[in-house]
Amino acid sequence: MKKQLTKSIVNKIILSLFIIVILFSTVGCGNENVENEKIVRLESRGNDGLPNPFRHTSRGPAHSKAKLVYGSLLESDADGLINFLAESYEVSGNEYTFKLKDDLYFHDGEKIESTDILFSAEYYKQFPPVSNNLGSGDKHIVKNVVIIDEKTIKITTHETDANTLKNLGSMKILPEHIWENVEDPYSFDGEGKIVGSGPFELSEYNPTLEIYEFTAFDLFPLKQSCDKIQFVQVSDPILAFEREEIDIITLPVDLYESYLSNPDILSIDKSNDYGVKMLVNFEILPDFLDKEMREGLYYGIDRNKIVESVYRGAGDIGSAGYVPQGSVYYNDDVIKYEYDFEKAQEIFQGKEYEITILTSNNTDNNSEDIQIAELVKIDLEKLGFDITVKAVDFSTRDSLIGSGDYEMAIVGNGGWGGKAPEYLSTIFADDLKNKGGNPHNMGPIGYANEKITELCHLQMAETDMKKRIEIFHELQYEISKEIPIIVLATKSTKVIYKNGSHETWTKTYNYQQVEQNVMSYMEKI
Repeated sequence: MKKQLTKSIVNKIILSLFIIVILFSTVGCGNENVENEKIVRLESRGNDGLPNPFRHTSRGPAHSKAKLVYGSLLESDADGLINFLAESYEVSGNEYTFKLKDDLYFHDGEKIESTDILFSAEYYKQFPPVSNNLGSGDKHIVKNVVIIDEKTIKITTHETDANTLKNLGSMKILPEHIWENVEDPYSFDGEGKIVGSGPFELSEYNPTLEIYEFTAFDLFPLKQSCDKIQFVQVSDPILAFEREEIDIITLPVDLYESYLSNPDILSIDKSNDYGVKMLVNFEILPDFLDKEMREGLYYGIDRNKIVESVYRGAGDIGSAGYVPQGSVYYNDDVIKYEYDFEKAQEIFQGKEYEITILTSNNTDNNSEDIQIAELVKIDLEKLGFDITVKAVDFSTRDSLIGSGDYEMAIVGNGGWGGKAPEYLSTIFADDLKNKGGNPHNMGPIGYANEKITELCHLQMAETDMKKRIEIFHELQYEISKEIPIIVLATKSTKVIYKNGSHETWTKTYNYQQVEQNVMSYMEKI
C-alpha cells in the first residue's frame, strides 16, 4: 500500500523543526541541558544490546529499552491493558480487530498503516524476536491476518486464552519498508536497524561504555513526560542519587530509616518481586530425579539465613509452589519445607557428590547471588557435598543455562510478583520451558511431569478469572509436591525518587518494575 506521506517531505519538516530548536535553545543546568528539556537519568547496569526486537539481550531491562523504541498496539498500566498505537479494539471469539490511531509515524517519517501490522505478525512467525509472545513456526498463535482498511486489521488466532489479547497487543510494530528485504534480522546492521514505532528514538548507544540515550519522538500521538531518558554508568548509586546524577534508585534496607523519614523522598514498594531459585540439571545429576533427594535439598538449605543475612530481613523464604507470598495468586496451602538438618542428613547419608553451582557475578544486585551461592555451599558441604561456586556474568550464565551446560545453577531475577500465571507455564510446562534465555523461561532440564504440564495449559486456556485462580492454586500445590525447582528466597525492595523530580513512575497491573515500564515515561492517559 502506498504511503500517504513520503519520507522526503517528512524528513524536510523534521529537519526544519530541528533547526528551529537548535536556534532557540539555551544551555541550562542540572537535569535540563536545553531550556525546558526534562531529562530522566537511570543507572546503567550493563550492555543490553541494540534495542531492536532481534538484537537486545533476553533480560527485562533490555526488553524495556526496546519497548521505548518500538511501539505496540496495546500497553499496560496499573489497571490493565490500555490502547497505545491502537485507537480501539474488539474481540469476538478468536478474532481480534484493531483500529489504529490517526497520524501514526515511524521514526523516519513514514506512515504506520495496517500493512505494517500484517507484516510484523508474519515476519515474527519466520523470525521470532528475542521477547516472543506470539510463538514461532507451527506454534505461532496467529492463524491469519486480514486488512480491513489502511487503519483497521483483523487478526484471527488458532485458539484463544487468557493471554491472547495481551500477547497480540504487545507485538512490537516493525516498518515493512525497512525489514521486508532483511533476510537475517539477528545480524542486520544496515540503515534503519533502529527505526522504530514507539514514543522514543535511540539517540545514543555506546556498548563499550554501556550507556544509552533515548529522545522523545515528536510525532508520537501520546505525550511523553520527559524529553530524554539516559542510562549512565555510576560507581556508587546512593552517591549518584544524592548528587542528582540519577533520578531513582533501589534503596538498601539499612538506609530505610534515614531516607524514608525525609519528606522530600518518595518511595514505591516492590513486594517480593525479586526471587532466587536453584536449578538442578537432571540430565547430569539423575539421582535428583528421586523426589526424596530434592526434599533433602529443601531440608538441608537454611533459607531463613539467606533472607536474614543477604536480604537483611526484607523478604521471605521461597514458596515451594514458586509463586511468592504476597502475590494475589499465592496459594497458602502449598506444601512447606522447613529447615531440618537432621532430616537432610538422613536422606544424604552415605552419598557423595562433587557439584559445581553456577551463578552470576554481576553488580546488578550487589553480588547477592554469589552470597547466596556461598551460603548454599556451606549448608551442602555440611551434608557431605563437595561444592564449587562458579560465578560468571549474566549473559554467560544465561547462555550456559540455555545450553544445559551446568550441574546446579542459582538464578535471581525480578518480575515474580505479578506475572505468575504467565511465567509458571513457561518454567514448568514440558513443551514451553527453556524456549528462551530469559530467567522466566528457565525450567528444569531432564525432568518431565504430565500433570503439571496439563495444569499449566488449563490455567492458560481458562478466561474466567475465578476458575483460573482455582486451577492456578492446584498447579502451585502440585509444584510444591513434586519440587522440580528449589525456590530459595524472594526479596522485597523499595525504590526512591525525589519529590519534584520525575513523577510519572507507575507499576503495571502485573509488573512492579517501574523503571522498566514505558508508561513511566508517558503522561497519564
